[in-house]
Amino acid sequence: MRWLLTPAVLVVAVFAAALSALLRYSVLEFVPGSLVTGGLTVANFTGIMSRQYLGAVWDTVLLSAATTALTLVASYPVAYVLARSSARVRSALLVLTLAPFFTGAIVSCRSFVSSPAACLRCICLPSPLRRPKSPRPPIRPIAFCSSWTSRPPWRNTGTMN
Repeated sequence: MRWLLTPAVLVVAVFAAALSALLRYSVLEFVPGSLVTGGLTVANFTGIMSRQYLGAVWDTVLLSAATTALTLVASYPVAYVLARSSARVRSALLVLTLAPFFTGAIVSCRSFVSSPAACLRCICLPSPLRRPKSPRPPIRPIAFCSSWTSRPPWRNTGTMN
């Protein structure tokens, strides 16, 4: 029975090793422009105590506490109904509870089935594959897919209009 704990112990050991390496580098002095670290120092920890970093930590603590409280308030009634209801109501409630986790995949699959060209435009394929059927200007890639600043990488001359 103890061998069932082996995977959990291995995962904890890997995370402990990673955290110990992080702690080791956190107490070493950073030398800009060098791959070699300096001697032992606590300046990294005193730098974290500045007002800017403490504000970010406080915001994170508040957000995580609010998220935890709202999750508990919303999940206990659902868990109570799941535990006390019949099998038919339980399965319907489970479907309603788990459906939001699948909506992203469902929307992506539906958009691909209905319009493969829209999916190809989203991944920013070169413009010769996106020729318009009418004399209107070619469709531009979606802005959040682009990684260029002034002109697309597949055009050698000119700029985007």
